[in-house]
Amino acid sequence: MRFNHESPLFLLALIAFSGMAASFVISSTPLSQLQQAPNSQLAQVSCATGDLTCGLVGWWKLDEGSGTTASDSSGSGNTGTLTGSTLPTWAAGEIGGALQFNGSSGDVDLGTGSSLNVTGPITVSAWVKLSASQYSDIIVRGSDTSAAGSDYKLVYDPGSGGRFGFYISDGTNKPGVYTAGPIAVGTWYHVVAVWDGTTNAGSLSIYLNGTLSNTAASNAAAIQSMNTHAAIGADGLNSRYYFNGTIDDVRVYDRALSAADVSSLYSGSTASSTPDISGLTTLIVNQNGSGNFTTIQACADAVQPGQTCLVYPGAYDEHVVTKAAGTASAPIVFQATGGTAAITGFDVDHAYVTVKGFDVSNGGTAAGITVNEAADHAVISGNYVHDTGLDAAIQGSCPSDGSDGTNGSVAHPAGVVVSDNHIYHSQYGIIACGADWTVSGNDVERLYKYSSEPYSDADYIRFFGVGHTFTDNYLHGSLWSETEALGAHVDCFQTFDSGSASYVKDITIKGNLCEDAADLVIIQGQNELQDDQIAITGNVTANLFTGAGDGAGWDINNASNVTVENNTFYDLAGTGGLFKSGTMLGTNLIRDNIFDKVTKYAYLYWDPTVTDDHNLIFDSGPAEPEDPSTIIGKDPLFVAPTDVVGLDGVPFTADDGLIPATTSPACSGGYGGTYVGAYPCGSPSTPSTPSNSGSGSSVSTPGSGSSSGAVSGGTGGTSSGGFGGGGAAITASANSGASNSAAMNSNTTPCVASPSAIPASALSLSIGTRGSSVTNLQTFLVIMGYLQRQYITGYFGPLTKAALTSYQLAHPSTCSNTQAPSNNNQTSSNNQISIFTRSLKLGMIGNDVKNLQIFLNQHNFTVSQSGAGSSGHETTYFGPATFRALIRFQNAYANQILAPYGLSQGTGFFGPSTMKEINSLLIANH
Repeated sequence: MRFNHESPLFLLALIAFSGMAASFVISSTPLSQLQQAPNSQLAQVSCATGDLTCGLVGWWKLDEGSGTTASDSSGSGNTGTLTGSTLPTWAAGEIGGALQFNGSSGDVDLGTGSSLNVTGPITVSAWVKLSASQYSDIIVRGSDTSAAGSDYKLVYDPGSGGRFGFYISDGTNKPGVYTAGPIAVGTWYHVVAVWDGTTNAGSLSIYLNGTLSNTAASNAAAIQSMNTHAAIGADGLNSRYYFNGTIDDVRVYDRALSAADVSSLYSGSTASSTPDISGLTTLIVNQNGSGNFTTIQACADAVQPGQTCLVYPGAYDEHVVTKAAGTASAPIVFQATGGTAAITGFDVDHAYVTVKGFDVSNGGTAAGITVNEAADHAVISGNYVHDTGLDAAIQGSCPSDGSDGTNGSVAHPAGVVVSDNHIYHSQYGIIACGADWTVSGNDVERLYKYSSEPYSDADYIRFFGVGHTFTDNYLHGSLWSETEALGAHVDCFQTFDSGSASYVKDITIKGNLCEDAADLVIIQGQNELQDDQIAITGNVTANLFTGAGDGAGWDINNASNVTVENNTFYDLAGTGGLFKSGTMLGTNLIRDNIFDKVTKYAYLYWDPTVTDDHNLIFDSGPAEPEDPSTIIGKDPLFVAPTDVVGLDGVPFTADDGLIPATTSPACSGGYGGTYVGAYPCGSPSTPSTPSNSGSGSSVSTPGSGSSSGAVSGGTGGTSSGGFGGGGAAITASANSGASNSAAMNSNTTPCVASPSAIPASALSLSIGTRGSSVTNLQTFLVIMGYLQRQYITGYFGPLTKAALTSYQLAHPSTCSNTQAPSNNNQTSSNNQISIFTRSLKLGMIGNDVKNLQIFLNQHNFTVSQSGAGSSGHETTYFGPATFRALIRFQNAYANQILAPYGLSQGTGFFGPSTMKEINSLLIANH
């Protein structure tokens, strides 16, 4: 809230003495002009003059246009669900979109959110257009019965020529007020009903199109609290009083709007719904109303080339769709600040649009970010996309008519950049199509089979079209039990060639790390007489599982001019690679690769166009056929083969385990005396593949380009380059902040009582171990701030090892503890609170929410003075009161929580930085 010299200024002071308290209001405005509330509402927040977002506890714009949910733009999390045998239909409204109801079935269930449990002053408003005259509910909380069943309701009554009415109830009395004059069918009306919280004459008032229509006295001193469903368009509890017509822009306030507010609300909504943004380069999106817009979609509707929608943190329950294109010199940018702007999805439908820094998740029901056919030169960068299903976390949507660029046409979308995103627990990682995509520096991990279809795979990256480059991606972490055991075949790269009209061409796959999959690359061609030009160079493939079938480093079917060069294949359960085809074109090359611990065959091919030379094969099956230059039976002398990414958890850096030692036969055993495998011996962080003259191809590079290898942990796992994602780079200096170290380094704390002690079972774990002991360790590292929660996989891999090592380096004096850390599935007493392990936001429910309320109340960041949320009466619902109390806590610990993200005000989002600070306080006070 912002004040100026014209705003009422309040100071509420409580002076306690001798068991008594006196309250004083000090104001620059005469007391008679101040909005008064009954005693039960004394703590109600005052609002700046003209602030029509203050006090909003429910705001359904109904602008979605599709789907079965209606978002709550108030920030209270009261998302509506379209229900009924015949759902309401999306239609044009007075302000953008609206919902049309048929009068016999279908309504919007608003749930039972506590923010709608308004017991004092209240305002309810809506735009309404009747299609027929019948008694119906516009918005109601509770049951609309003849007795005093509903808490409050706004209705249409066909009596007296038609009128709108508003009722409240205290359980016994049911006072109401009606508009004066007839209501016409087919005409839009703006209806606002207000109760000021008193039983005075005129305490109930109803407005029509911004003007007071009628008043009445209330004989109810408070609104009852039934704690039941609210609904738009019907009495949803009793499936009756269905509205027949169109409803738009429904609002509920927990305060009484003044006549001036009502007039402004009407005038503002009938004027252009888009603020004047001419001349601005940055448009602010903030749910608290302090910016240009309160929703991302509203900014998307208005933004023009050269402008940026800068989105402040919040739980935005939106699937955003772009409405305008940028240009090469003036792109449109959607930029989230702090990594805590959470959305359910993003459709990029236009060219030169950038989407950066968002937290995208929808519970596995849809794609995360979709780049559609017209979205040439889109940039998707630095997002955390997780728990998306059925489609890909980030996917291109391309035409199915074969116009992929190979027949002289231009493929679309073209020139798309997908970089430095962290993708977790999705059906697919990335699907590229069209032409000339650059996919680099992405961390794609732990895919999951969301689809029930028997042949629905779960690949890290799929590609179609021409001219794509895939480089510096880290593809890892999938669990066989969550993918292949459920019928999904996991490949790091896969494509399907549909025949002569459409096929992949000019594809570069270089410098990627592929783990925990069935295959590195699968190319399913249909016509071997096509010139595909595919380069598979400088990649590391390790620890592949096969499920029920045979996995491979590469599996090429009917493709031509394919180069497989300077790759390292380690610990594959199947075959290093196969060329399976008839007659192929050009030169297909297998050169300078390392095959170590490849179970069946190093590689197989049957076509005379394939050339193989100078490959190193050790502790593996044979190659068939086998060139005389093949290096057989010589150990490549990897420096630490079971620790693929090394201590830093980042691929292609100097501590990677599959770098050959300087005495390795791979150092100069390659074609022309160059090195064999993905790394030069003892290499720096960016190895490059040598140019092999006379080989029929000239291929350069793993790891080149913009990759810095630096990783930023924290919220969203946004990376600054290289192999980004999720706090994968964990160092003692970055993670042993003062908020943790004091308690954990104390030599006087008994090991058996300290929640900061490493679980004893962790000390015997080795790379590749799976099970509950690993889960306990990973949970502990999450609690201590050394690992992000999404890395609780039950698999002890290099990243978990790096996190454990960093913790041990920072806390050498800690000892082990046989007890696993507690979790938030248990509700704690007021004296002892469990450690927190998951992020929380508005609208969420759980025992950990109750624990958070207990913590805030114990530390004088009071959730509520009385009733629900107060000390001893904490609830499991994360509502506005919890949201505001958490903001106060974040502001009080701004240096630890907000400053690292460049924020100056609390966000109300309980994310990793807030969780770490609260957990450290819990540990220190243990």
